[in-house]
Amino acid sequence: MNKKLINYLDEVFSPYRDLQSVKELKEELSNDLQEKLSDLKNQGYEEEVAYNMTIDSIGDISAIIESISVKSRELQQMVSQDFSNINLQKSDFKGVKVHEGKFNGSALKESDFSNSDLSKSTFKGTDLQNSDFKKVTIHDGSFNGSALKGSDFSDSDLTNTSFKGCDLTNVRFEVLILQEQN
Repeated sequence: MNKKLINYLDEVFSPYRDLQSVKELKEELSNDLQEKLSDLKNQGYEEEVAYNMTIDSIGDISAIIESISVKSRELQQMVSQDFSNINLQKSDFKGVKVHEGKFNGSALKESDFSNSDLSKSTFKGTDLQNSDFKKVTIHDGSFNGSALKGSDFSDSDLTNTSFKGCDLTNVRFEVLILQEQN
């Protein structure tokens, strides 16, 4: 990995580091640019010339990043709505912030909520079987009466979250925070 290229991308993407969609773009772009840089060096270009050619090949990516950033913010605002009684199976809520979200009675089987903040959200009577809740933060949430069979809550903060009457068969609860630290 070329350190100079990594530093360049870190600087370009720094204002957007909290948005999952932009993180994914950065990772993909980094891999593509590393490959291009390597190809140019293999073609006989000196390190600095190959680096400049690689950077020039992407043009002005700030407009693309800003577009993705705006769409991601719009999605985060939209996600604060009520998603009760909707079929959302296999949905991607990865990295979103949904405070006081309502997912009551929804079909969310095999959905990805990893790295999200779902504080004060409710999932009452919701089908969440085989869903991914790794590294999620849910303070004061409720999963009462939900089907969680096979879901994964590893490395999550579930402070004051209720699971009354849930199907917890084969649910992974590893390295959890269940109450606030004093």
